[in-house]
Amino acid sequence: MNKDLKKLLEQFKSENYSSANWSEEKIFTLFCMKYFFYEASFAPSEAEEYVVDGANDGGIDAVFNDPNSDENDVIIIQSKLYKTSKLTADMLIGDVTKINSTLVDFKKNEFEHLNRNVQSKLSLAMDQIQNDGKVVIHYFTSYETKTKVEYNSFNKRVNDLKLEYEVVIHFGQDVLETVNLVESGNMSVPNAKLSIDKTDNYLEYEESIIANVNAKSILDLYNNFKDKGLFAQNLRYYIKDKNVDKGIKETLKDEPENFWFYNNGLIIMADDLDISGKEIKLTNFSIINGGQTTSLIGLNGNLVRNLDIYVPVKIIKTGMKVFREGDDFASKVARASNSQKAIKAKDLMSNKKEQIELKSKLSLIGVYYELKRGEKRADKYKKFLYAKIDQVTKLLATSILQIPGTARSNTNKLYSEGLYYNIFSQETKAEVVKDLLILEKYYKAYQKQRKSEFSVDEMKYGIMNNGFYFVISSLVLAIAIQRRVIDFNTKDLWDNEDRRKQLLKPLSKIDRLFVNKEQDEERYIFSIYDILLTRIASRYEVHKEVSEQNGDIVVPSNFTKLDANYYKHIVPHIYILMANKELQDLISKVFINDWTYKKSIIWFFSQSSWDC
Repeated sequence: MNKDLKKLLEQFKSENYSSANWSEEKIFTLFCMKYFFYEASFAPSEAEEYVVDGANDGGIDAVFNDPNSDENDVIIIQSKLYKTSKLTADMLIGDVTKINSTLVDFKKNEFEHLNRNVQSKLSLAMDQIQNDGKVVIHYFTSYETKTKVEYNSFNKRVNDLKLEYEVVIHFGQDVLETVNLVESGNMSVPNAKLSIDKTDNYLEYEESIIANVNAKSILDLYNNFKDKGLFAQNLRYYIKDKNVDKGIKETLKDEPENFWFYNNGLIIMADDLDISGKEIKLTNFSIINGGQTTSLIGLNGNLVRNLDIYVPVKIIKTGMKVFREGDDFASKVARASNSQKAIKAKDLMSNKKEQIELKSKLSLIGVYYELKRGEKRADKYKKFLYAKIDQVTKLLATSILQIPGTARSNTNKLYSEGLYYNIFSQETKAEVVKDLLILEKYYKAYQKQRKSEFSVDEMKYGIMNNGFYFVISSLVLAIAIQRRVIDFNTKDLWDNEDRRKQLLKPLSKIDRLFVNKEQDEERYIFSIYDILLTRIASRYEVHKEVSEQNGDIVVPSNFTKLDANYYKHIVPHIYILMANKELQDLISKVFINDWTYKKSIIWFFSQSSWDC
């Protein structure tokens, strides 16, 4: 094993799991999870929950939903730590084939041979997949290939298997390169050269240019810098699309002379550029659009090396300055120029004015808000709460808009204009965001504490694991009722969607959730979670019985994906729960400083009647 990697693993264990008596292989799994998927948002206790290696694990060491995927892709990890022995192609093929077979069997509901932990975690992760989400096997190994030929040979052997599930192999050198990129915060390539088709053949506009760049130059960029900042400022990373990928590959193979005509090319932003003859020198640059073309050129290097083909490339000077200042310019360039594969809506939000302002406000109250993946946190922010744009968007949609099903199951919809500007309005309060992050942190601790107790009750365990957004929506609504922020006639509210939206508007006026700092705050909140989860589970059970009588199959994960279930089965019972003296007292201790609830209860029962 590489000495640098060994040292990094020891440091990682010391910082995150110093008291754990775990194998080096488990530490390696968690280490790779951090640097390839979570980076600054890595939470040791949460990541630990995703590890499932052990007897009868089907070759799976960890399973979770990709926090960087819009579709909640399922990530399957197998990690192999080699101290002295050598990895062979047969060993690699045996490992990935075993995992692929496990997943195929699971898909057919044949999973009795798997331990309960794998069954539970795999089921939970699969339930979270949205729309066109996929399952990807990531194979991490400390083994470092000795040559490029050996590196490519391993990948070719695996690709030739034509497995049902995609496999990505990360060798020791890949792991080290990724760690260095994350830790350095290197968001650009320092310098490199590109070759163009003819001497001084370029179109200039102000200080930027368009030129025809030799594909071999782009191949060199990919080989030398793919994990060293080349794509660090790309608004979206290379995401496989079989149709588009196939088209590019077929053009390279069958119609290379038409590649220039068929391809949209690249956009590069650079601090500086210099043209001399047939050579362009770039300084501090990154590809902001065209990651797909670049990656496919890199992955088809054997073809490209033997071709004399060119790619249209637009190079915009002072691009890094634009990114550092957080202007909308880069997003607009990417949006306007991309047509090969649509940019996800959330990718274009990071430079918006309201996001930058919220980031500034949150930094003043102890929250580091990451707007762009790969941002390097200064040391002064290390102890801050950490949040990502997706995370905050879902929390606000759940609490302020009261759409927990949408927040859980349809993240993309939250970035549509109709919802986005209601979530992030001028009234968005940084203090509320921080309080929601704290509630989420408490919920994760609550899940860990109640895991053993609830595991014997499959229904309640499923609701706990899938019901976070339902719980937070219920809690915020209960707080609003007890504060008299919301005072409504329930029949009008729930029967009419437009009326409901209108009457829920006062939620956006809430300045903060926590108003009292209690020594036993965690205990109080855990008790609130107990009460709310018990009621949600009971309502789910009623719904399940009725559904099964009608021949429908219902599971906790699907129940909590629909806003309709929240409004029909949960909301009517929030008022009934508020008549619970214990819940009143618990909410009052942490979230209320002006007790006005008694009058609202009297009013409610004079206006409505509900069957408990």
